[in-house]
Amino acid sequence: MAVFIQVVRWLLFVACISVGFSAPAGEVKSLQSEKAAAKKRFVMMTITEPRGMKIAYEVKAGVFSTKAVEPPHSYKLVPGVKYRFRVTDIPGRDGMILLPRISVWPVHPVVEEYVKGNSIPVELTDADLEAIERGRLLTKVYYSSGPKYRELFEESINASLGTRLFPGIDPIAEADRMGTIHLVLRIGSRDQQPPKAGRGAMNVIVPVQ
Repeated sequence: MAVFIQVVRWLLFVACISVGFSAPAGEVKSLQSEKAAAKKRFVMMTITEPRGMKIAYEVKAGVFSTKAVEPPHSYKLVPGVKYRFRVTDIPGRDGMILLPRISVWPVHPVVEEYVKGNSIPVELTDADLEAIERGRLLTKVYYSSGPKYRELFEESINASLGTRLFPGIDPIAEADRMGTIHLVLRIGSRDQQPPKAGRGAMNVIVPVQ
């Protein structure tokens, strides 16, 4: 009798392994749909200025694409991912080599439709480049302004150039307070060392909508 019980238990064990355990078909289909949708999400970014400079993107640690491009040039970026680029041949800035880092923020439902149909314009102004030459670390946050600040943005002729913040103000916190963040650009010297003592940092927030 004991032997019979052991055999039954063994057969049940084998049957469970053979059949396996799986999620209901509806749950599997839902999970597959979510994964497919996640793969389709991206943020378009267009580097617009200065014209004539050369841009290469990092394909793996320390290795950049062999084919450099010039502005305006667009990139399809994945939300939640950080990218690094190499910028050379900047007009009027002989010998300057930059390694900007771009962090792509997750797409918030509030701006999902805008992101689907628009590209985020990114540029380096003369003021940006001068600050970098002086050894300052530049942080630019690109965001869509909320309803409370949109009228102010629309009335400002130079809004696309961004707002330079006073020292000590966190640009990410400030942009998040005023709207929804798309991208954060950080750029300094070629070796990406911290800014020189006493030089501080230059923080800018740029509304794109």
